[in-house]
Amino acid sequence: MLKDAAMNWINANCKDPKLRSDFSRQLKSVLQRRVDCWFALGSGLTRQRVPYMIHCFAGELFIFQLSAAQAAGLMLAPDALCSSSDSQPGESRPTAPPISLANFELDRPILTETERITGSCSYEIEGEIPASYCLRLDCLLGLAAGDTIWSDPGQILGRSGHLRFSFDAIRETAWPIALFHRGPAAVFLRVCTFPIAGDAASRHPISNACGTLVDISKGLSADQPPRRNP
Repeated sequence: MLKDAAMNWINANCKDPKLRSDFSRQLKSVLQRRVDCWFALGSGLTRQRVPYMIHCFAGELFIFQLSAAQAAGLMLAPDALCSSSDSQPGESRPTAPPISLANFELDRPILTETERITGSCSYEIEGEIPASYCLRLDCLLGLAAGDTIWSDPGQILGRSGHLRFSFDAIRETAWPIALFHRGPAAVFLRVCTFPIAGDAASRHPISNACGTLVDISKGLSADQPPRRNP
């Protein structure tokens, strides 16, 4: 279970009994509401003396080690435990998903206003190979807001292999939220059914989720012209 996995990690990596109790109480509250959530732990709270971010997304647990710059962006003090939760129930991981994803990597782990989000992952399929599929990338901007981006890669899947992906940049309407977001953003990749092109409501996850943290570019590079309103 998600709660057991999260508590096992906390018990193994944090020695303060009060912290473990506070974390357990807050985690139980958000899981009862079936919402996604994250916790950030300052470097003074972990045995390794490094900061971490714990994400509970789509019924799965993700543990990310934060860099000093990412912790500073979150304004995370060494002895602080910060948390946030989504306002709406999230999607749970499908039972025994036929596609297993791993080794999720972005070519450039930085979100910009104009650049496409590209990268790769490995996959394995048990059972029937889907005739059609699409990829879903969720970019979480502090869970207060975010952006879901879809991609139809067109790559024929075998029983196992390596999958390349390319997503549009996050929507222009979401970019102002990204600029005000403090710290890194979490991105999660899933494979979904693709029964009706353009109908997002009919697409359902058929894989586990893979996640990573990305930084957000606060300015334009020299080769990126600013967007102009028509």
